Amino acid sequence: MVMAKNLLNGECTKSKLRLVDLAGSERLAKTDVQGERLKETQNINLSLSALGTVISALAAKSRHIPYRNSKLTHLLEDSLGGDSKTLMFQQISPSDKDLDETLSSLNFATRVRGVVLGSGKMQVDTSELQKTKAMLEELEGQIELKTSMQNQSEKQISQLSEKLKIKEETCRKQKEKDEGAREKA
Repeated sequence: MVMAKNLLNGECTKSKLRLVDLAGSERLAKTDVQGERLKETQNINLSLSALGTVISALAAKSRHIPYRNSKLTHLLEDSLGGDSKTLMFQQISPSDKDLDETLSSLNFATRVRGVVLGSGKMQVDTSELQKTKAMLEELEGQIELKTSMQNQSEKQISQLSEKLKIKEETCRKQKEKDEGAREKA
């Protein structure tokens, strides 16, 4: 899963990124493989054949797409249809002795190119956006509370300052009164 976050608007997107090495169909007669390698080659060829069948069904806009014919196509089902984007790269050999394989690969690529899946859609993950909004709302609440507390504190300071001025004035007057009485005595 690949997640991306737009730092400007907080929007998150989620995607699946699959990198699949499809190996290549191998001509059994040409390679002379045996044992486990033979089974592996046969399985690769069966998977590629099933992928070719799925590609053909997609290109023909068939009602039934045989994704379950192989593990490969079953795994790639959500990457080959619907709102996905699929890229396929092929490596071909420039050697004359591999001409048959190169032509087979290019024919397969031509079939794949004929498939129109539709337009890929951005998968927006709103959960991250919702979390960010909730955090912002909580912060706004805390700011309002702190602002209210600050306003109350300033009001109390102002009231205490007024009381202090009154007390200082009273003390000053009392001091003047006491000094005046001492001078008379």
